[in-house]
Amino acid sequence: MQNRRELRTIGAEKQLQKPDRPMTLHAIEQGTQEIYRMLRNGIYVDINNENKAVNGDFTKLRYCPGLSLTAQKLYVNCIPVAITV
Repeated sequence: MQNRRELRTIGAEKQLQKPDRPMTLHAIEQGTQEIYRMLRNGIYVDINNENKAVNGDFTKLRYCPGLSLTAQKLYVNCIPVAITV
């Protein structure tokens, strides 16, 4: 049987996956910080399975391993803005 902390974590992940559930301000803040860290210090996996630095390239974020669900949702919402800039 899973302990309560694990169940709360699983419940939070399920809430993030629901499309009808809005993200909380705290989740948005954490996702934004994660995106910033990935843009600055992150690595991505290219088509040859080599790890390379992101170096601030917003389009490489989708290939970063370990990006949280919240950060992925924020990234998808920012793509149209990033394309027009």
